[in-house]
Amino acid sequence: MDRRVTRKPIGILGGMGPEATILLQQKLMAALPNAKGDEDHIPLLIDMNPQVPSRIDHLINGKGADPAPVLSEMARRLEGAGAAALAMPCNTAHHYAGAIKDAVGIPFLNMVDLSAAYVAGRKDAGAFVGILASPAVRLTHLFDKALAAYDKKNALAKRRRQNAQGDPTHQKRRPNGNFCTDIAGSFR
Repeated sequence: MDRRVTRKPIGILGGMGPEATILLQQKLMAALPNAKGDEDHIPLLIDMNPQVPSRIDHLINGKGADPAPVLSEMARRLEGAGAAALAMPCNTAHHYAGAIKDAVGIPFLNMVDLSAAYVAGRKDAGAFVGILASPAVRLTHLFDKALAAYDKKNALAKRRRQNAQGDPTHQKRRPNGNFCTDIAGSFR
């Protein structure tokens, strides 16, 4: 008997940063520990575009090109290639989620909204939720509305722990250090 299940592909708007896109792919593979062969995994269509205009320059510095048209075009390409839904492993780029949704006729799996819903059942009302993201996430209050819908507040890393680029997510991992433990101190 043929055990293959036909799955429709998920389109990934990637390249912001490239490591986040690869990590998402690894997590999707790890989410299926009982996969017996390649055909048991989720088909992905990945638009790995590290040339998306800088979200930081556009949102914080008020200069540089608007990333929304490039993200919208990526979404259209993925939809045209057969993606049944879209996902994007970049917190900051979710500021442009509206433009992405407007560009296509398939669902956009909004990481911000899904993250807020995930923590909703795991934390008490009024609880703080730690978020590791770019300074633009703080300035645009990207998570505030999504978390407030569940009576949660965000606890973004304080500036004193951010590196010269102003972004704790770009800190170098020390050979014998633990990035997660190191960054946890910035929520104090």
